[in-house]
Amino acid sequence: MSGGAELDGTDQSVDMSGLNLGDSSPRNSISSEGGQGTFTFIPPDPRAYYRRLLKACLTVDLADEQSAEGDGSGVKLLSKPSLDLLNEVAVRWRIPSFTRMVLFLDVIREKYQHQEASLEILDAAFLYVRETPLPDPKKGRTHGPPHQASLLDRSKWTVQDLALYKHILSTVHDALLRELFDTFQHCYENKPPSIGAVMYVLENHIYDDEAFDKAPEDLDAFASALQQRLKEKARLKYQEILAKNVSDNATEWEFYNVVQLGKAVTGLCEKIQKRYKKNPEVMGANPLGILVEEILPSFADDAKALVTRIMELSKQKGEEGEVPIQDGFDLYRELVELRRFYAQALPGREFTFHIEELLQQFVWRWIALTDDKMIAWIEGAVAHDDFQVRQQAADKEAGIPPTEDERRSQSAMDIYRIFNQSIDQIAKLEWDDDLQYAKFMTAVSKSIGKGVARYCELLEIKFAKEMDRQTPEQEMRAQQSQRDKWLSAAKEAWATGGRMSSEKIEPFQFWPESFVKINDIEYATMQLDKVEKEINVDACAAVIQERDPSPPPNVRGGRGSKFMFTIKIIEAEDLKAGDVNGLSDPYVVLGDEYQKRLAKTRTVYQSLNPRWDETVDILTTGPLNVIATVWDWDMVGDHDCLGRTSLKLDPSHFNDYLPREYWLDLDTQGRVLVRVSMEGERDDIQFYFGKAFRTLKRTERDMARKVTDKLSAYIQQCLSRRTLRALLGQGTLSSVTMHSARGYFSKLSSQVAGRPMSIAASGAAPTGATPESVSNALKPLLQYFDDNFAIMKQTLTDSAMIMIMTRLWKETLVTIEGLLVPPLSDKPSGQKPLTQQEVDIVYRWLQTLFDFFHAYDEEDKVANGVPLDVLKSPKYHDLQNLNFFYFESTDNLIRTSDGIAQATARRQQETAAKLNRFSAPSSFGGSGPMLMPMSGTRRTKSILMSRNLGTMRKAKEEKRKEAQADPNDDMILRILRMRPEAERYLKDRSRQKERLAAAAAAEAIVRQSLQASRQAARQEVMNKSVGARRWDTIRE
Repeated sequence: MSGGAELDGTDQSVDMSGLNLGDSSPRNSISSEGGQGTFTFIPPDPRAYYRRLLKACLTVDLADEQSAEGDGSGVKLLSKPSLDLLNEVAVRWRIPSFTRMVLFLDVIREKYQHQEASLEILDAAFLYVRETPLPDPKKGRTHGPPHQASLLDRSKWTVQDLALYKHILSTVHDALLRELFDTFQHCYENKPPSIGAVMYVLENHIYDDEAFDKAPEDLDAFASALQQRLKEKARLKYQEILAKNVSDNATEWEFYNVVQLGKAVTGLCEKIQKRYKKNPEVMGANPLGILVEEILPSFADDAKALVTRIMELSKQKGEEGEVPIQDGFDLYRELVELRRFYAQALPGREFTFHIEELLQQFVWRWIALTDDKMIAWIEGAVAHDDFQVRQQAADKEAGIPPTEDERRSQSAMDIYRIFNQSIDQIAKLEWDDDLQYAKFMTAVSKSIGKGVARYCELLEIKFAKEMDRQTPEQEMRAQQSQRDKWLSAAKEAWATGGRMSSEKIEPFQFWPESFVKINDIEYATMQLDKVEKEINVDACAAVIQERDPSPPPNVRGGRGSKFMFTIKIIEAEDLKAGDVNGLSDPYVVLGDEYQKRLAKTRTVYQSLNPRWDETVDILTTGPLNVIATVWDWDMVGDHDCLGRTSLKLDPSHFNDYLPREYWLDLDTQGRVLVRVSMEGERDDIQFYFGKAFRTLKRTERDMARKVTDKLSAYIQQCLSRRTLRALLGQGTLSSVTMHSARGYFSKLSSQVAGRPMSIAASGAAPTGATPESVSNALKPLLQYFDDNFAIMKQTLTDSAMIMIMTRLWKETLVTIEGLLVPPLSDKPSGQKPLTQQEVDIVYRWLQTLFDFFHAYDEEDKVANGVPLDVLKSPKYHDLQNLNFFYFESTDNLIRTSDGIAQATARRQQETAAKLNRFSAPSSFGGSGPMLMPMSGTRRTKSILMSRNLGTMRKAKEEKRKEAQADPNDDMILRILRMRPEAERYLKDRSRQKERLAAAAAAEAIVRQSLQASRQAARQEVMNKSVGARRWDTIRE
């Protein structure tokens, strides 16, 4: 460095007069001949004397350099006088330049080994001997070491100098490694000493020199020793961190200590990673790799022990000492982050323990806590909701209609905010175990299902009260005494001749909050569908099925198993007349054998063949006897019992999980048709979502039915045989006797309930039906629809409005169907067929109503009402087909029905044959019970098929296609019920259906058994081949 720059590189003589070369000087060589002293300038061993002189000069000059530190002039190895002396001596003693430089390095080496020279001086010495000479413009000579050329050309060196030079390099190398070892072992300290200078000298002056020759095994031994020392230091550092963050007293341990310990460990690793980012490996030792290999497994073991001990102590303390759930979540996040760092630092090595298995109880505790509070949250949301349209006052005053979102109340949004927060809490954890995550979501879905069920229940209770309220006229009548009620009814019957007055029937005054509740249920259904997609329900179910499958249906059913029976009360026929007018107002009550009410249908007014189409779910753990009682509703006095029947719900009889239809004979007269299906109550996420969806859809359907019930009475009044007779001039006005007046007393209940009785005008009717009169007969009904639709349009959303109109269209089709044919049964009916004129009128009505509900705008070319595909339902097509067969002869109808039956039987046999090639034998003998599963029934309405809107739409579409694709003879059989001569055929056809159903049921049972066996075998194989745990997540 600067020391080399000040050296004069010439071998010129210098003035030695100033030097003290006394006799005592070891540098003098004196011979005595004749008493005269003669000086000799070459000592016996010039190298040794030169080295001693060089060492003395360096000792003095380095001492002067240390005292002059801080002047900023750099490192100076030799002063100018020392250089001049050394040059003169080298010339006189004939010491070559390369020998002088080798000796110079040897002295520096000695002083460095004895710590008399610093690493900086060593570096300067190596730089000096390698420095290239530079020309001096003032003196016209080179300025630098004259020995440069010969120094680099080592072929001119003496053997002694080359050996010494190699020895210097090896010795310096060893000394540098010792210093590196002592320095680098402190690399884990907060402020470790730098190893940059040592590494610079090694890399630039030792390893780059060709003369350096070191065996690789020596370097490997040093690397091994350095690694071992770093491991010891890493362990000591971890013990220091552990002592700092975790107390020796176990009772003071908390998850916070583990979290802080983890943060300290990761912080140290990140600091070392950043510190040695550019040079991750030093002399074969990787400080970061050694650190993570030592402290990460130690931390993992200690963390497991600490967490386990903390949880044991908290368990001993009871509920008061429970670890807070949030602490468990914080610990999980910290451990997962450390595990991620562990996987990056130690690829291929599994984390020492399963974090999710250790901490899953905190998630379960949180789910249980949420589940306990769910019902209270739902009830609070409903209690604080006024169920009003959320429209700004300014917009309302300006006449701006409310938006779709404003037509929903706050509670619907609140409950799904609760549901989403419950899901997000688990999702944010990024739980890294698919099976556990799927089970968590299953439990959350069960809790959500409970919340949905409670929300639907509360809204339905409020909705029922609003819809069942009395009008002012009804309230006034209710306050009358029983005598006044009888007298009022008798006076009205006498004044009108037994017919209703011609006053216009006002539409029911629906409250806006009632329709807001329908909007809320619709919104809840859409939001539940979004939640189902966010959770990825199908993926959760697939993971559980793959890793922890539930037993097959034929094996599941041990003690404690629950079964969900779905009973659909379809219709009744030939009921006993409960009123003096020869009709009844029937409804059905279901109860168990302990007289506990399970369900109640709505009341169908003035009918001996009512149709309810209502569904109820019954959960049981074993066989249950259900008692069905048919009651006649009466406004005055007690309700009359029309008959009872019973049905045994035995899970063993429904283990094929296929729906069955039963005609249950009443103990008095008539019978009731019910459809029963069963599903096992499973701890399955698809089951819970399906159950929640079905609850919402059923609530929506019941609300829509209550709305349409307010309108259906008027539909039945307008589309009635009495109206047909009036149009065709068949109605007559007879005198009113006391007996007929007394017959109308039974209609008091209908008048009090606001149910219209007749729209037939008083007086004689025209003798013929013109197109104008047929259209005019529907005007009151269409105007009634318009008045009610106007009220609904103000509050209902567009989709809810279409849903109500669709439901009303179905009621209209059922009413028209009831005009034409009786219900399906194997017994003849007392209903008479309509004439050709009456049938023509009915189908004109059907077309008029079809156009009304479709509401096609000719100008805009847009349908504003019910879509065509909904209007053209299977029942609509049945009515179209009915017109074709209505007036066919009985023989032709029987032949057609028999042909359809044979074709259906062949299709079933062909389908069974295709399936049997892969599953079961083609035929099974023996007759089944009298009441068997419906032939060809597919479970499109099972809970699993209702788990989201997509599966529900798919099932509905498949049902529609199936109904339209397969011809059936139901309508023909209903026509034949009005033909007394077809009584025997009806019974034969019914028995044939039962036989086909029995065969289909036997086929299904065998196929299901074989499929279950194969599934169990496949599952056994899968269980044997289960691989290592995967750390991916379902949400990804």
